[in-house]
Amino acid sequence: MTGIDATLVLEALGVFRARLLDGMTSVSYSETVGAGTISLPARSAIRLGITALVIAAVLTPLVKRWLERRNNFDVPSERSSHSVPIPRGGGIALIVGTCVASVTVSHGARSLLIPLLAGGAIGILGLVEDLRGLSALQRLTIQLVIGVAAGVGLAHGEYSTFTALVIAAAIAGFLAVMCNVVNFMDGINGISAAQGVCAGVAYAIYGGLEGVVALEVGGLALVGAALGFVPFNFPRAQIFLGDSGSYFLGAWLALLASLGFVRGLNPVVLLVPYLVYLADTTFTLFKRFQRSEALMQPHKEHAYQRLVQAGWSHAKTTQLVFVLIGGQALTALVFRHAPVFLQVVAGLMVVASVVAYLFLPWMLSRRSVPSVTR
Repeated sequence: MTGIDATLVLEALGVFRARLLDGMTSVSYSETVGAGTISLPARSAIRLGITALVIAAVLTPLVKRWLERRNNFDVPSERSSHSVPIPRGGGIALIVGTCVASVTVSHGARSLLIPLLAGGAIGILGLVEDLRGLSALQRLTIQLVIGVAAGVGLAHGEYSTFTALVIAAAIAGFLAVMCNVVNFMDGINGISAAQGVCAGVAYAIYGGLEGVVALEVGGLALVGAALGFVPFNFPRAQIFLGDSGSYFLGAWLALLASLGFVRGLNPVVLLVPYLVYLADTTFTLFKRFQRSEALMQPHKEHAYQRLVQAGWSHAKTTQLVFVLIGGQALTALVFRHAPVFLQVVAGLMVVASVVAYLFLPWMLSRRSVPSVTR
């Protein structure tokens, strides 16, 4: 562990220790002196995470049986990474676990109401797509409408009317992008659960350090729900998140990042936890654009898919993504208050790790090993 990372870990542990001592006597929220924000005691944080985990773990097998009765399966095709039909729509458990757990402790964090409403609406949109299907234009339009409403709600009162509208439009576009990025990247076992855990931990730590309880609550709830779902999706998949789960995960991350942004938090720290997902999708679509290929057509050209084609198992590929995202999210905390030199070093480390990930399949391309299926 580098000196930078060790310092960040010690700082986070110090905050946790203080919260734990406070939590021994109180599980309510405490005002941060002079900041106008509230912080979450450790006992409440632990209870929140466990609640989300239990709800998702109990609900996932029930959802699986319901989907099987409806004959709602993801049937393998030539572009699939799995070889047998798998129930699709397990995101219901992720949505319910995250939202219900958040509500149980989010007293006073009124700003979390908007992510809950918008995230839930996006999850329902994904579920309709899982069960009945919608056109790409219909899905995008609904995503943008929900995004605009959420953006207005988050920015209202924080900025002038014109600035708030501009920010709302940006949040709408960002939400739609993240919904589809996570949907594109959710192609092998456990990868999106890993994304949710890493980003959730990063947001929980960042929210705790900065006293933004809504970010802390949203991150912890996502971590718990993702951990409750992942045993049914990794290392071998019994159920897929489906569009309901991938849309919700993308929207939830976008909404938490947007909430942090309007609260004045560093956008670099907020964006780095899903830089791998953004970079892989952007790089892949750019290559397809260069070859004049349909950008929205299903394919197997993402870096993680090409690693599987090169002979890596789903587990090994997901573990690599997990380590990359987790390491980058931790490194991004340097951008909070560190000297410029350390920020430059951290930035170079993050960029180098992303570039290495994107070009790793090319370096392995000469190895002709059969692809491992789900």
